[in-house]
Amino acid sequence: MLCVISIRILAWAIIAATVGLILRMIEERSGLLGKIAAALAGGVWSLVTMFVVPVMIFEEKGVFTSMKESLTLFKKTWGEAVVGNISIGVVFAAIAFVGVIFLIGAMFVAGFAGLLIALPFFILLIIILAIVASVMNGIFVVALYIYAKTGSIPTVYSSDLIKNAFIPKKQSGSGLI
Repeated sequence: MLCVISIRILAWAIIAATVGLILRMIEERSGLLGKIAAALAGGVWSLVTMFVVPVMIFEEKGVFTSMKESLTLFKKTWGEAVVGNISIGVVFAAIAFVGVIFLIGAMFVAGFAGLLIALPFFILLIIILAIVASVMNGIFVVALYIYAKTGSIPTVYSSDLIKNAFIPKKQSGSGLI
């Protein structure tokens, strides 16, 4: 069974890579509007296919059936999916931005030598952030998959995290936005 799942995941990887390559070619060969269209298409593709691997693994479905099921699940949870992906991206981008500030600060404090000393640490930070963000995104996708399939939230998450993603917070009387 593991071999069948591995072959399905390999087939999915080939399809996803081909779509990514086509979108990249459109970006490189077009003007600003083509670049924007390719970026939007890539974003939509990423979102509507986010459940392909969980469907293949948990439901043991083929690639194209998994793609259809992923779209169905995305339609059920599109808000949570978008908010979750953006939230994960923003958190890790903020941490990377702090790393950039330290890198620039090292350059201003110690010049080129400071940059040379800080650069390996910055590269290590980016590598670690990429790995941790990828793992967190995978965990989030599986949790959202379980929520979309069962209607119940995995016990490791609070129900507010997923169910109330779009409920506006009550504003305090401070007058700040």
